[in-house]
Amino acid sequence: MADNSKSILISVVVTAYNRRDFLLGALNSAVNQTLSRDLYEIICIKNFFEEDIDSYIQKNKIISVKTGNCNLGEYLKIAAEKANGQVIAFLDDDDVFDSRKLSRVYELLKSNDIGYYHNAMTREEKDLNTGKLEEDVLKIIPSDYNKNYNILHSSAFCMSAIVIKKSLIEKYSKDIINLRGNPDCFSLSVSLVNNANIIIDSNKLTFYRVHANNTSKQNDLNKAIESEIGLNIPSLRFIRELIAKSNSNLALLFLDTVIFQAQTRLDMLKGDKSGLVGDTRKFFKEYGLKLLRNKPFLRRVMLILVFFVYKNYAIKRFLS
Repeated sequence: MADNSKSILISVVVTAYNRRDFLLGALNSAVNQTLSRDLYEIICIKNFFEEDIDSYIQKNKIISVKTGNCNLGEYLKIAAEKANGQVIAFLDDDDVFDSRKLSRVYELLKSNDIGYYHNAMTREEKDLNTGKLEEDVLKIIPSDYNKNYNILHSSAFCMSAIVIKKSLIEKYSKDIINLRGNPDCFSLSVSLVNNANIIIDSNKLTFYRVHANNTSKQNDLNKAIESEIGLNIPSLRFIRELIAKSNSNLALLFLDTVIFQAQTRLDMLKGDKSGLVGDTRKFFKEYGLKLLRNKPFLRRVMLILVFFVYKNYAIKRFLS
């Protein structure tokens, strides 16, 4: 992206579905950025009215979008339709931005054509806005995807740490309304399929809040199983179907790996090991060497040996 600074606009999209407890904190972190407000906009998409929250939204010139009980894909579609920026920085209602995050993204945008950006996270809010930021970032161009596969794989987590080019979401607007989960995996997948330039930032610029109502942090076993069956695995398969015609082997490898991990965790939660060994063999035969290619030689040898002796343990280790 050329250095046409004044034309760069970032759209911060804050989404809230029923939850109210932390939303003001999220909005406040988006408002109180070091980046000049005329270089970014804030859009809040929620399915409820709350006097204090709506008053704050109006006072701080936040674009408010009231929806019905939409699924996650519909939220993404609305975000792409309402956003005026070239890129969208997502912020979940229970997370918080470091005050320097948007300045960081903006400076990178001035000199890079970024399709996908992911920053590091912290689970301690006190870590935000402290310490000097590391200047260097990892820039991954399409020709370097394969050798950086493990890093890319680990970056598909937490939408509040992701900034994505709006056009990548718009490209799938007709189908995205059927997406019911895993927006982070969707964002990385479509970036890989479309050969986007990717930046991985090691600075902790997002506070990822862990609490009882996290969809990704269920302490009750039955709820965890229900969440896996009813949301994660079907939505991951939907994403795979969406991009299957793209001929992007790396994106399909990524999605098959995540699906396999989810199915393996689900089987273990349910205590069902009947198909685990067979599924593991099948997966390893198709993808094992590709995944191990980026591992150091001795680790590669160790994992292959361990795989044939302790299959259930090995599959978790070589996918980590």
